[in-house]
Amino acid sequence: MSLPMGRALVVGGNGFLGAHLVDALVADGWRVDVFDRFTTGPRYRSTSPRVLRGTFSAGDEIRRAVDGHDLIVHALSGTTPSNSLGGPQADLQANVSPTLDMLGEAVRTGVGRVLFISSGGTVYGSAQGAVPEDAPLLPISPYGIGKVAIEHYLRYFSIEHGLRSAALRVANPYGLRADATLPGFGLVSALLRAAAADGRANRLGDGSMVRDYLHVDDVIEQMRHVIADVSFSGPVNIGSGSGRSVQEIIDVVRATTGASLPVDEHEVPASFVDHIVLDTARFAEHFGTLPQLPLREGIERTWREWRR
Repeated sequence: MSLPMGRALVVGGNGFLGAHLVDALVADGWRVDVFDRFTTGPRYRSTSPRVLRGTFSAGDEIRRAVDGHDLIVHALSGTTPSNSLGGPQADLQANVSPTLDMLGEAVRTGVGRVLFISSGGTVYGSAQGAVPEDAPLLPISPYGIGKVAIEHYLRYFSIEHGLRSAALRVANPYGLRADATLPGFGLVSALLRAAAADGRANRLGDGSMVRDYLHVDDVIEQMRHVIADVSFSGPVNIGSGSGRSVQEIIDVVRATTGASLPVDEHEVPASFVDHIVLDTARFAEHFGTLPQLPLREGIERTWREWRR
């Protein structure tokens, strides 16, 4: 894969997906800057990226970071589907408003392209069958509503200012961070931590909720293809194309770890999506069908590498 030499800014580059993406961009020949709070040391492995320490919700800090970049990858979120349930105002302040600051500065300074890591697991709401990109966007949580708002603003900035962009609607990624630690969120990570501690599994509802899971290495490989195609724009689903229930994930983790993982059942929040699987035909049409780790193999590898 051949990429033009340029300077890329990864916003949230010390997070789960961001750290992997930083390493991939460096490997592909980009000069990379990383904007993050850096509450820990760098989680990516590359030593060449420049650290731009800042808080995203402080608009001046992200505006100062934007200048001089050919590509911005926006991989940061100040909320999650769980902690955004406290109300929409926090999501607007943490995510939407600073993103507008960043996009405005990108236009002013001549940034060539913006890639936004959206949320395939929340922007469509709950739907039966595999959901394509042109399906109605019906988010039911502040987190998902914020992602959709940012996608619409990307379209506005494209129409009004010619800012090229793409929105990558990522399913439920799992795996290790680039520094070989588990991320602090996500069902697979939570279950592996519980298994290691001989603890219990916290399950929302009866375990029938369905999600689309994809190993982080496969997510990053798909992102690399989108980044490499400078003409590609609009939304694209990044997922496995198949659904797994929460109970299936619990059973795979039990089989992988040997832990009993007794279940504590909790009420499902009203704004949690019940069923979502992504249709990945648009990605395949543009970039071909890429190999993916089977779920069981991916969880086994995550467990083995983390324990090692």
